[in-house]
Amino acid sequence: AIEPAWRRNNLHNSERYWKQFIFEVAGKQISIQQGRVDYEDVASLGLTVWDASLVLSKYLESFGASFWRDKRVVTLGSGTGLDGLAVAAMGAKDVIITDLYVDLLSENVSLNAIANTR
Repeated sequence: AIEPAWRRNNLHNSERYWKQFIFEVAGKQISIQQGRVDYEDVASLGLTVWDASLVLSKYLESFGASFWRDKRVVTLGSGTGLDGLAVAAMGAKDVIITDLYVDLLSENVSLNAIANTR
């Protein structure tokens, strides 16, 4: 079962934003490793899965897998990469995920072993 975003609000930020996060899109589980957010450093905000990313991923899912087939997708400022991994899991032909934290993105791409993603 998927933990709804609103239910995550019952957790303290120290728990909510740094643990591995598992999300389901199009019947496939996507695992996202998160980093610790330093609220003094705005750039570190991309190290966590924000609720807006969950909503965007579900919106992208609403187009259906057939829409994403043969599509090439580039995500800019993707943070942990959830949105790009979601469209890749739905069958996009080629997905390029970008953000400042390349190591975290690479870890999440490897963690999910989605071949059409870089």
